[in-house]
Amino acid sequence: MKTTLVALSLSCFFWAVMDVCAEAVDQALLAALEDNSFQVREKATKELIDSKLTIPEIEKLVEAAEEPETRHRLQLVLLGKYERIG
Repeated sequence: MKTTLVALSLSCFFWAVMDVCAEAVDQALLAALEDNSFQVREKATKELIDSKLTIPEIEKLVEAAEEPETRHRLQLVLLGKYERIG
């Protein structure tokens, strides 16, 4: 019974993450937004701007981000997406 509940919980968590993070998001790229190296964070930001993520998907990621630096980086991604549209 416990393993069934654990499997169900993990499954629900997986689908919740997929809703927030869209299939196109590379988890390593998101993790790079929190890297100690400015160059790594900068590269990840640019790659996310170039990704196929939509603005609503990025907005969901901003809301889900816990770290202020990650939220800031995702806001920069949003700005980059808006600049490409305009």
